[in-house]
Amino acid sequence: MPATKTAELEKALPIARAAVDLQPWNADHRNTLGLVYYRLARHKDAVAILEKNLSMDHVFAGYDFYILAMSYHHLGDAAKAKEFFDRWHDQHEARLPGQRASLRAFRAEANKLLSSK
Repeated sequence: MPATKTAELEKALPIARAAVDLQPWNADHRNTLGLVYYRLARHKDAVAILEKNLSMDHVFAGYDFYILAMSYHHLGDAAKAKEFFDRWHDQHEARLPGQRASLRAFRAEANKLLSSK
């Protein structure tokens, strides 16, 4: 990842953490924090925050599933990665017609990663 991108993510991290601290019930804030962790290669942190989101059954859970799939892939757990990748697509994609393009981008990124060795 380019240094400028990493620097931007490092700046975003305390903001995302503060949002979660202020509204711990807000699944969108938790998703943002999980994504920042993932992009910073802090995969264990991403898994920890995003797995908590799954119990909330929030409307944007698809993002959590794809980020979890990619995080588990980086942690070396191919079975969990595939489980999370397949689970969202099979059960929930129709829930978010307005988010299809964004979800497809995450799905494509996850698919590319999970297909690599």
